[in-house]
Amino acid sequence: MEVQIKMITIDAISIPPQFEDINPFFNITPTKANCFLIVTVGMPGPTPNITVSSITDNASGGTNLYQQVPGAYSFVNGGDGEIFSFDIWYCSNSKANGTQLTANLSATSNTQIVVYQLYGLNLGESPEAAVGISNGSFTGLLTYSTPPITTSAFSSFIVVVGDASWGFANVALPWSGLPDANGNYFSTTTAYLITDGPGTYTPTWQTQNTNNYAMSGASFQGDQILAFDTTPGTNIGWSVE
Repeated sequence: MEVQIKMITIDAISIPPQFEDINPFFNITPTKANCFLIVTVGMPGPTPNITVSSITDNASGGTNLYQQVPGAYSFVNGGDGEIFSFDIWYCSNSKANGTQLTANLSATSNTQIVVYQLYGLNLGESPEAAVGISNGSFTGLLTYSTPPITTSAFSSFIVVVGDASWGFANVALPWSGLPDANGNYFSTTTAYLITDGPGTYTPTWQTQNTNNYAMSGASFQGDQILAFDTTPGTNIGWSVE
């Protein structure tokens, strides 16, 4: 029996914070029809526990339908003044020509987002698994493994977003991080992994001496019959605003 290989292609754009707003908007790579969109949201304080009530865009025929990943919300309210909130939203079957995305927040924030546009995931499906760890703690380690995500699918796309008191610096292979265009990591750090089988997957970060962190993560199911090429797409980019 011939095994077909189905390529998963990733377009990703990391958009740094531009201003503080309760309804921040972002210029994004134009969405295409029939794709899977994932949006990670990082919201620094000073207000603790900021939440996202909705995400909209200006796609043709009306906004794409974005939904929050249940169980993915997280926050860190560190005693050292580190205050961040995180969330993950998704659209399971996109419309074309969305070029501006707006997030509606519970308080003003200098928000940062990353938008993943994926070809090859099963359209119309809900997230397979999620994790949200708030006010996690570790001290004096150069590397640290944040909470695992378990998937039963043949192939999945897993994304994480979070922050530590002194900032995650880099993520270890086989995970892929998204620094900015100059190779620097924001205090809000995101990474992704394309899996090649069921299992438990844990991102490991290089970090500094720290004591508080938060991490949001979600797994999205790929095709369970066809194999996936685990090589990321080449169209990874960053905002130049």
